[in-house]
Amino acid sequence: MPLLMHSSDQAEYLNTPRQIFDEQQQLKWRWDQGEPFGAGACNPDPDGDNVQFEFNLRFPGQYFDKETNAHYNHRRDYDQQTGRYVESDPIGLQGGLNTYLYVTANPLVAVDPTGLAIWICNRQVNIGGGLLRVGNHAYLWDDTTGRCCGRNTGYDPFTSCFERGPSALRPGGDSCIRIPDTHGIEDTVMACCRRRANDNPWFPYANDCHDSADRCFSAYGMKVPKATGGRVGRCDSCWLKPNPPSDGNDPGLK
Repeated sequence: MPLLMHSSDQAEYLNTPRQIFDEQQQLKWRWDQGEPFGAGACNPDPDGDNVQFEFNLRFPGQYFDKETNAHYNHRRDYDQQTGRYVESDPIGLQGGLNTYLYVTANPLVAVDPTGLAIWICNRQVNIGGGLLRVGNHAYLWDDTTGRCCGRNTGYDPFTSCFERGPSALRPGGDSCIRIPDTHGIEDTVMACCRRRANDNPWFPYANDCHDSADRCFSAYGMKVPKATGGRVGRCDSCWLKPNPPSDGNDPGLK
């Protein structure tokens, strides 16, 4: 029996599968979530025809293992009953003080598809010991190692980088975006950043830290999302903070 996932109902905003339909649009599988950590069981026979449909995908990157009753997540197993990983984080304390935590205990807004990827991050630029803030600094973060790399003229872009990394992975981190399709090439990307981040003299808007963050991906023909907030825009860790709720007439929201 051919099956398809309905375009409007297949997954919610975090790309977690919720419903599967057949070609006649009959619901054949569903996973309702009454709590945030995915502990609820799926319904393999929602139409009541006594035909069980097996579908083992859960949160993005997770596969339900019937033998262990846990969700396999590439490097680790996720226990949906406790909302924690079974194994400690392979990058140790660089991923946070609690090495068993899943997406900083906030699964309603974050996912951990592989636990491994490159992120592009942004944070405010501090001058004069933090007395003056002008613009935003972009850098790359490798969550396989918990290391960063970014332009730092006159210094090694890798060994001189001590950024905080994504707020989705650790409290107090920066505004970051996970870059698609970077699992498996993390070492290559970071090595390229180390070699090329400081290429050519620095110049704002033409050859600055934002250009350096993009450089190695462009070499691979990859289209990379820009760091949240850009050079002078708004983000949680940027020079300018997000606008408060308004009536929609705030020009900063447009």
